Amino acid sequence: MKDLVEELGSRLILADGGFADSLIPQNPPAPVEGLIEALCLTDPDAVLAAHTASLEAGAEILRTNSAIASQQTLSGHGLGGQLNELHWQAAQLAKSAARGTGALVAGCVAGEENGTEAGYQARIGALLDGGAQLIFLENFPSLKQLLLALNVKHSLHHCPAICSLKWSPTLNVPEAFRQLMNEGAEIPALCFPEASPIPSTWPVPEAGLFVSGCSPANFAKLTSLWPNIGLLGGGPKITPAHIAAAQTEITNSQDPNH
Repeated sequence: MKDLVEELGSRLILADGGFADSLIPQNPPAPVEGLIEALCLTDPDAVLAAHTASLEAGAEILRTNSAIASQQTLSGHGLGGQLNELHWQAAQLAKSAARGTGALVAGCVAGEENGTEAGYQARIGALLDGGAQLIFLENFPSLKQLLLALNVKHSLHHCPAICSLKWSPTLNVPEAFRQLMNEGAEIPALCFPEASPIPSTWPVPEAGLFVSGCSPANFAKLTSLWPNIGLLGGGPKITPAHIAAAQTEITNSQDPNH
């Protein structure tokens, strides 16, 4: 496995985007929440194809299709008893897509308002068993919940952790990043929803930035924030086309003749 932290110090690394735009069907059945994650069991070929498209676009970190696959969301699709199986399968699918490419598999767990230690332990443990090489704690609504999940991760494995908070105007980013790094988070990160202002300076170099809802051209422009950010990825409405645009921007910036 690559030394991720060292890689982030030397160049910008691209993570994949969100799954919804490539996987959600037209006129989706209710409930929608958890529908995308359920495809790991109901249509694994579609998930594998989405991973492959991200890799071909230039992503070097693949997030498992498991972000909001909690007991509650899976129960809405008749899969409440298959929580561990789904997370294991999600990691296996990303691992299969990444094989031979050098890309890393990040086991993805999104934040909950009232997540429990047992819930995080079950999900993170199954992702690690399935082959996740690092854990991505994504878009957590509170620092308290994120620190709880991070400590659960530490109790299970010493792999790197990407720890991202949902941005809000009241969030004290320097203090949040300080606490996360003190608790062993290798990569603190922020998730920016559509139309939120992205700061031009960051309190921690080599941090991660995950955005949603912008055009491929505007997403590509975010590569100019390196080296103040070391990891760039997306959420909803960020597709392989966005990743490809960012990869082109990175390549052009390294070409002295461009």
